Amino acid sequence: DENCLLVYCLLMSGMALLSQLLLWPGVIRLLSGERMEETEHYNIYSIVKRSIREHLKSIFALFFSIACVNIYINIDKLMLGNMLDMSSVGIYTYSENLAKLPYGIVTALTAVMLPRISRLLADNDIAGGRRAASETMKVTMYIALPVCMGIAAIADTLIPWYYSREFLICIPVTRMLIVIILLIAWSGVVTSQCLVPMKRDKELVYASGIAVVVNVTANLILIPVLGIYGAVAGTVLTELVVTLYKTWCARSLLLLSDIFGQIWKYALAAVVMAIAVWYIGEIMEAATPVTTLVQIFIGALIYILCTAPLIIRKVRGSTL
Repeated sequence: DENCLLVYCLLMSGMALLSQLLLWPGVIRLLSGERMEETEHYNIYSIVKRSIREHLKSIFALFFSIACVNIYINIDKLMLGNMLDMSSVGIYTYSENLAKLPYGIVTALTAVMLPRISRLLADNDIAGGRRAASETMKVTMYIALPVCMGIAAIADTLIPWYYSREFLICIPVTRMLIVIILLIAWSGVVTSQCLVPMKRDKELVYASGIAVVVNVTANLILIPVLGIYGAVAGTVLTELVVTLYKTWCARSLLLLSDIFGQIWKYALAAVVMAIAVWYIGEIMEAATPVTTLVQIFIGALIYILCTAPLIIRKVRGSTL
């Protein structure tokens, strides 16, 4: 109940803190024995001091970007509560949580590839960095497209048992919001695979500022007219504008014609999968976990079969 708020906050923030603290013993052991030069031996404290001095400006730029992102991610709920009512906030929040459920899966590859691309660019291998960034984008879209289309397709049978039938209004809201995963996935690749390795901190700051301005302006205009759907439209518009801006900034490192030449095929396969998954839900009718699991399994199978020839051809081409 409301009396547990302090405990809830401590658990949420405490777990985040603990997960970071657990990394430090290994970091200290690794860096304390590192030789930065042939004749000079550095301990962990001198390494941290030197790193802070060298990277402080970039750290503040990234911090400002993350702060702005957190503002525009949460301000739509605040504006919904003030301009409409708290029930609208609940509907929007539940829909957004469901739409962003696959976020970790979709964006995991970008974190893995960041050191690789940073090394390529540091070695002045621009062509290698361009290939790696473009391949990361294609793989990310290969995962993101079926996940987003799949959630939209199973919303009718997932939400009634996952959230209960009192939240059926979340179905159309979730379907509208699901597109932000595609935009966030694309934007995330551009950020971590292009702008960060290229040290384009200024563009990241600008993108975050643009996001706040667009989101607040869109909400002020659209929420009074469209209600909760106005907040959804504002969020989608914000992500679209930010994604287009970042892509423009990173255009020199992305092989856009090659990327789009591949992902439209993934999109077509995802649409075929979504239609089949939706039809299965219509046949089974019952909104139960079993129906959802069947839809997910068959949907994954259809998508893999549809895209298998593309993957096989690509693998064969890369080995020749």
